[in-house]
Amino acid sequence: MPPPTPPANPLGQSVSKWFAEEVQPHEAALRGYLRQQFPSVEADDVIQESYEKLWKVGTARKIAY
Repeated sequence: MPPPTPPANPLGQSVSKWFAEEVQPHEAALRGYLRQQFPSVEADDVIQESYEKLWKVGTARKIAY
């Protein structure tokens, strides 16, 4: 029996491409904002957790904004 087919990507493109084009370009701005507004927060941890959540949602449905 073949392995199950993953669900169709609702974005119509590879999730990696979407992530590279729509999410990663904003990392520097997010990092700067976090450091300025929340200097005691570890920006790397917040960004990593945000990326994980975006990746999970982005593979399930299109993110409008």
